Amino acid sequence: MITPGQLRFIVDAVGLPLKGDPAALANDIEMVDFVIDTRAAVADLDEREAPKEVKRLMGETLPAIYTRHFGVEAGFSRTNGTASGPCIRFVSACLRTLGLRPYSDNSIANAIDAYRLKGRSSRTPKTRPGKRPPAATIDPAEHLMHQILQVEDADARRIIAAAHGVVPNDG
Repeated sequence: MITPGQLRFIVDAVGLPLKGDPAALANDIEMVDFVIDTRAAVADLDEREAPKEVKRLMGETLPAIYTRHFGVEAGFSRTNGTASGPCIRFVSACLRTLGLRPYSDNSIANAIDAYRLKGRSSRTPKTRPGKRPPAATIDPAEHLMHQILQVEDADARRIIAAAHGVVPNDG
């Protein structure tokens, strides 16, 4: 359970006003903690998979929660090669609160960049004159919903969906 002191630590680390209910932010962070504990308890992750999950947590899940609760797009700046900013401080404070090992600000920024770039394609499909463009393009929202529904754990599905501001249709 996230204590009021831990929540204050996280919000103070960001340095921005919280948009909305502090209890909702605490609930989202508790859900992340629950998912981490559940996965560890069932030994779902082996040693090679754990870093990927932490990178996803730092680069996707926590930045989405940050954007949702602070009303600011997750990002950072680099000065003399060192990353900084409210989102970096939020992720770092959450990792500390969740009892995970601390990561450098640059590691957090690299994770955010990796997940930000993951959604973009560096190549656009080219069509030759006389050829039709591809029949269908993938709707990012539809793809996100499909990915969320692939998660077997209902609680994990709910926190991921909430972090992205969508409601999964569990059928």
